[in-house]
Amino acid sequence: RMRSRLVNGRTRLINQLRAILLERGITVAKGRRALGLALATLVDDEGSGLSARMRALLEETRREWAELDARIAALDREFVETARS
Repeated sequence: RMRSRLVNGRTRLINQLRAILLERGITVAKGRRALGLALATLVDDEGSGLSARMRALLEETRREWAELDARIAALDREFVETARS
């Protein structure tokens, strides 16, 4: 249940990021990887057309996404260890 909640939260966050970018005319290919790569480029590119504040918000959200990924991975490792016992 905990993992499912985290995965749902990550999905919600990713959808929010896509919506924010789409509102600014930026479309990104499907998939988490494509969005992650696009975010890295947009956040680092002052010429992206995004304000400094928007780039900072995207970076903050990207860190939140990374934290969710880490928590999901930790639970996955825990499940594997429990299954081995």
